[in-house]
Amino acid sequence: MVLTTTTSTELLALALASGYNYFVLTVKDHQHDGLFYFSLHFENYLRSMQSIRWLSVLTAAVIITACFFTWVSVESKDFFVGGFVSSENSRFGQPGILHVAFCSIVIFFLLLNKVWSIRTAFFVAAFNLAWAVRNFVVISACSGGLCPEKHTGLYSILIGSILLLILTPFIKVADNNKIVDQA
Repeated sequence: MVLTTTTSTELLALALASGYNYFVLTVKDHQHDGLFYFSLHFENYLRSMQSIRWLSVLTAAVIITACFFTWVSVESKDFFVGGFVSSENSRFGQPGILHVAFCSIVIFFLLLNKVWSIRTAFFVAAFNLAWAVRNFVVISACSGGLCPEKHTGLYSILIGSILLLILTPFIKVADNNKIVDQA
């Protein structure tokens, strides 16, 4: 691929947008009529991380965000349960705190970009899924003839936790310019 630019700003923009880690830049010096070869090496930490990793981080952020919404409600009894807030007559407490803790740990380990950290993130994501299934079953269960209305937050927690557990093993780690497969 040949790039023709006039300014160094254009060169840098094209180099970063090209997606190549290594390329050779040929500059013709008009005063000396000679060719100078410069080897530019752009190894960006963000570029070495695959899109699956960022999708996993986004999924964990969605789970954290869903903890701020209402999960279930019963309008006739003025009863609601959310991740951090519940009605006064609720016995569920704040189930979103554990989701936030698990997802924060997963995000931290995903951003470390090491083999052991990805495996640990998978282990913690499994606990997060177990807690999400527990919340879905226990909080949305019918009791005393009243079935609560399930809201988007509860579904987001469950689907996000399943997606987080599915995506985490497929993350590849760049280790000394080699890609290590986790599977």
